[in-house]
Amino acid sequence: MAKKRQVLPDTITPIHYVLQLEPDFTAFTFAGEVTISINVHEPTDSIRVNAVDLTMASIVVKQGEAQFPVNKMDIDEDEEELLIGLGKQLQKGEAMVKITFTGELGEKLNGFYRSSYEDNGKTKWLGTTQFESTYARHAFPCFDEPGKKATFGVTLIVDKELEALCNMPVETQVDHGDNKKKLTYADTPIMSTYLLCWVIGDLHCIEGTVKHTRSDQTVLVRVYGTGEKAKKQGQFALDVALRTLPFYEEYFGSDYPLPKADLVAIPDFDAGAMENWGLVTFRETTILCDSDSSAHTKQYVSLVVTHELAHQWFGNLVTMDWWQELWLNEGFACFTEYFATDKLFPEWNSWNDFTTGEYAAAMEKDALLSTHPIEVPVYRTNEIDEIFDDISYCKGACVIRMLQSLLGVNNFQAGVNDYLKTFEYKNAKTVDLWAYLTKHAKDVDVGKVMGNWTAQPGYPLLYVTKKDNETLSVRQSRFLSARSPSAEEDNVVWTVPVGLRKDGDTEVQQVLIKEKETTVTIPTGCKWVKFNADCVTMCRVHYDDALSHALAAALETLPTLDRIGVIADQVPLAKAGLQSTCKLFEMLAACSEEKEYFVWAAIAKAVSTVMRVFAEDKPLISKMEAFVAKIAEAKASELGWDVPESDDDIRKKFRVEMLGLMARARHQPTLDMANKKFQEWVETGKGVSADLRDMLYSTVVRYGGEKEWNQVREIYEKSDEVSEKDRALHALGRASDKTLLQKALEYSLSDKVKSQDSTSLGMAVARNTEGTAIAWEFVKTNWERIFSMYEGGFHTTIWSSAPQYFVDEAKAKEVNSWFEGLSEKHQSCIRRTVMNAMETIEDNAKWKVRDIGDLNACPQLN
Repeated sequence: MAKKRQVLPDTITPIHYVLQLEPDFTAFTFAGEVTISINVHEPTDSIRVNAVDLTMASIVVKQGEAQFPVNKMDIDEDEEELLIGLGKQLQKGEAMVKITFTGELGEKLNGFYRSSYEDNGKTKWLGTTQFESTYARHAFPCFDEPGKKATFGVTLIVDKELEALCNMPVETQVDHGDNKKKLTYADTPIMSTYLLCWVIGDLHCIEGTVKHTRSDQTVLVRVYGTGEKAKKQGQFALDVALRTLPFYEEYFGSDYPLPKADLVAIPDFDAGAMENWGLVTFRETTILCDSDSSAHTKQYVSLVVTHELAHQWFGNLVTMDWWQELWLNEGFACFTEYFATDKLFPEWNSWNDFTTGEYAAAMEKDALLSTHPIEVPVYRTNEIDEIFDDISYCKGACVIRMLQSLLGVNNFQAGVNDYLKTFEYKNAKTVDLWAYLTKHAKDVDVGKVMGNWTAQPGYPLLYVTKKDNETLSVRQSRFLSARSPSAEEDNVVWTVPVGLRKDGDTEVQQVLIKEKETTVTIPTGCKWVKFNADCVTMCRVHYDDALSHALAAALETLPTLDRIGVIADQVPLAKAGLQSTCKLFEMLAACSEEKEYFVWAAIAKAVSTVMRVFAEDKPLISKMEAFVAKIAEAKASELGWDVPESDDDIRKKFRVEMLGLMARARHQPTLDMANKKFQEWVETGKGVSADLRDMLYSTVVRYGGEKEWNQVREIYEKSDEVSEKDRALHALGRASDKTLLQKALEYSLSDKVKSQDSTSLGMAVARNTEGTAIAWEFVKTNWERIFSMYEGGFHTTIWSSAPQYFVDEAKAKEVNSWFEGLSEKHQSCIRRTVMNAMETIEDNAKWKVRDIGDLNACPQLN
C-alpha cells in the first residue's frame, strides 16, 4: 500500500491567526489563546489542527453569528493532531475557532522554549522559539504545514523590564497589571507557521538602517544579544546584514518586504540559525565576533548571515510546497551565501572554500548507495529532520551552481527573478523553478537537463580515455564510494555539463554529455586535458594512464580550483578501487612548492582521510607522518608562528593549516613550540592570536596529558567569548588517553555543557581514532537519555552517526543489531543516518584490506 503523508485534511485552511501568549519564567509555563479564521471548503462536522504537548482549556467554534457545540476534544499523539468534534456541520465559507491552552516552557530547543545564560554570576532566562520543521504545534494549535499559509497577529504579555520581539514591529503597547506590559505586533505577511517567531528576554541591540533599492523607504536592521554581547561582538554581523540586504534586493529583483530585520543571538539553539521572517535567530557562535576573532570565525559569520537573509526571499517569500522540496530553500540559500560573501569580501576567494567544503561534503555523502535524491519523499514528521543534511544543503547548492554556469549568470538571474515574482507569498515546487529558468534560458530545457540531478541519487563518474590524437572517449557511470556499481545500480544517464580545460588553450571548452558513451574532439598534439574545469559539476573523473600522468605533470600550471579538484579526486578514486592509494602520495610528492592555501587544505584533508582509515597500522602511519613533514616543512617554516599585522585573512588561515599539518605529522619542533606557546598563553593571556588557538588547543590536548586537558577545560569554563569556548570544547575530544576521552564524553552531557554543544564534543571523540569505540559504547549506554534530551531531533541523528568512523566490517553488523533493537519511534528518526554509517564502515574496511599492502610498499613512503 502506498505511503501517505502525515498531513491535515484539505477541507479547512487557515486565513488569519490572532495569537496571545503569556510566559511565566518562574514556573516555566505559558498560557495562550489563539483565534483562527478559517476557510471551510466543504461541509464538515470536525476540525483538525496540529497540537503537541499542549493542554486545552476551552474551544469555541463560530460561523457567522452561530456558535457550534463542541462535543469532542481529542489529542492524537501519533498524528500530532487535535480533533475538534462538532454537534453540527460547518458549511462552506469562513468560520472561526478559538482555543485557550497552556504549555510547558521546556529546554528541548524546539517549540516555545527557555534558554539560560549567566550574567554576573546569576542565571537568567529568555524565551524563544524554533518552529522549523514542525514545532509550531508545540507552542499553539495551528495548521502546521508549509503549504497552509496565513497571516499572524501576535500579542505578548511580558514583564516590563524585558524586551519582546516578534516578526513584525510593535503596533501598540499598554500596561498590563502592576509589573507587566502587553505588546501587540503588526500583522505579518502571509506565511507558513514555521517562520513565526518571538523572543523574550533581557536583550540589548545595536542597529542601523538601509535604504531600499527601489524606493526611499528604509529597513531597520538590528543585532540583539544578552548583556553587552551585541554591543561588543555584533558589529561585524550588522555590517554584513546592512550590505547584504541591498545586494539581495538588486539580485532577486524585489525589495525586502518587511519594515525591519532583527538578528538575535540565542544562548541555547538547536541548529546554526533560523530564517524566521524579520526575526532571524542564531546560535551565538554563528553571529558574534569581534576584532580579535579568527579569520575563520568572521567568514563563518558572513556565510551564516548571508544564508539566512537569502531565505527572506527563497523560503519565506516563496516557500516550498512540502518538505520534499526542502532543497529549494536550503540548496539555494547555501549557494547564495557563497555568492553574496564572494561579492562582499572578494579577497576571501569564497568559491575555493566552497569547493573544499560544501562541494566535497556533497560528493562524499552522495557516493554512498544509501544516499537519497535531492527531492526525497517525506511522509511523517519524524522523518523530516534527517533530510536537513549534506544532500539538501550541499548537493542542492552544487547543482544550482552548475545550473548557473550552464545558463549564464544573467539568464539564471532573470529566471530566478521571474520565479520569485510569480510565486511571491505562495508555495512552489521544483518543476516551477525549472519552468521559469527554461523561459529565460537559451535553448536549454532545464527540467530535462536537471531531472536526474534532483530526482535520482548519486552522481556520475566520467571515464576519459584517449582514442586517438584528436578524440577522447567519455563514458559515464554512477560513482560509488567503494566499488563499481552493478547494472541495476547504474541505470541513470545524467546530462552532464562540464568545462574542458586543455593544454595550450586559455579558453574553457563547454561540453554537454547526454549519453552513456560519447566522444569529445580535442586539438591535435594536445598533451593534457582537465575535465570539470573549476569543479563546477558534481562528478569524478578517471583518466587513462597516459592522460593521468600528463595531467599530474601539468598540475602546477593549472588554476587553483583545478589543482584542488585533481587532488580531491585521488582518495575517492582509490577508495573505489579505481587506482592505487599510493598514487595520492606520488602526486603529493611534487607539491612541496605549492603556494596556495586552498590547495594545501585539500592536501591536508586527503592525507587526514588516509591516515584515519589506516590508523591501526602504526608503522605505516609513522611513514605517512614523515612524508607529510617532509613536503610541508618548508611552507610551514616560511609562515612561522608570528602573525604580522600585514597578514590578510587567507594568510592567517594558511598558517593554521600548515602548522596543524606539521603537528599532525608529529613534527617534534612544532609540538615543542605549540606547548611553549600554549603555556605562555595560559599564564599571560598573550602571544597567541585567535586564528592559532584552535590548532594550539587541539595539539596540546592530543599530545599532552591530563594537565593540558584540564587547562583547556578551564579555558572553556572561564571564557565568556563564544568562539573561544567552542574551540576549547572541541579540543577536549582530541586527547590520545582513553581515560580522558571517556571523561570528555561524560563531560559532554554534564551541566557544564549546553545541550546544543554536547554533540560537538561527542563527535570530536568519535572522529578521534583512539575514541571511536569509546564514543560508540557511550552512545549505546546513554541512548535513552540522548533521545529524551533532543526528542529525536537534529542532535539525536548526530549522536547516532558516531560509529561511522569504525574501519571494521564486524562493527557495521554490530551497529545494525543495535538499530534493529530500537523501537520504531527511535528508528524512524535516525534510519538514514545509521544506514549511511554502516555503509561508510563497510566501505572503509574494504578499502583498508585492499590497499594496505600497496601502501606499505609505496616508494614515496619508504
